[in-house]
Amino acid sequence: MKEHCVPEWLLGLVFWDNTKASSGVFVVGTTMLIMLSSLSFISVFAYSALSVLLSVWALKMYSSVQATLNSKEVDHPLQQWLQCDISITPEKVSKLTDRVGPPLEATLEKIRAVILFQNTLNTFKVIVLMYALTYVGAVMNFLTLVFVLFLGTFTAPFIYEKKQKEINKFWSLTISKACEVANKAWKRLEPKIKDCYGKLPPAVKNPLSKFLKLESQKID
Repeated sequence: MKEHCVPEWLLGLVFWDNTKASSGVFVVGTTMLIMLSSLSFISVFAYSALSVLLSVWALKMYSSVQATLNSKEVDHPLQQWLQCDISITPEKVSKLTDRVGPPLEATLEKIRAVILFQNTLNTFKVIVLMYALTYVGAVMNFLTLVFVLFLGTFTAPFIYEKKQKEINKFWSLTISKACEVANKAWKRLEPKIKDCYGKLPPAVKNPLSKFLKLESQKID
């Protein structure tokens, strides 16, 4: 499951390879989402900024007291952050462009193809997906969806890694049952669909048959 084009540090977080880092990100992210559910974004941003500044000030004061008591200089508690290279060079911009440019271009091309109906079947799939999302929106808002996805990101990969065999077995059984039910439903619906199609007037049947043939050729 880890053999994907995903940064190693991100995989380490979601698979809890570094328990301290994963727990820290999980607690901070969960706290932020809970705060956003009851406070405005501006208030959450302000409280978060104040918390960070006060925490850094407390660390700074602690290091100053330690230096005074020990009568020697103490490095800044966040010295590694001070030493980070934050310069923006043409080489860094070029590397970032080479990494982000191709997938972004491919995504924009797909969006254009969907909006302009270059592949009608794919566009209809998106329409069905958007219609399904209206039901999701009726049940939960965007923040709740983000909260659920955030929890799933930090729990599902870890649980799957620990219980991979059991989950794969259950998933295969579920897929086989779903395919069986779908085949039975199709066998019942197929005669009715063919009957309805045969009753269509030629003005509707001929363009529809040409459209279906065209879409099948695109899929092939």
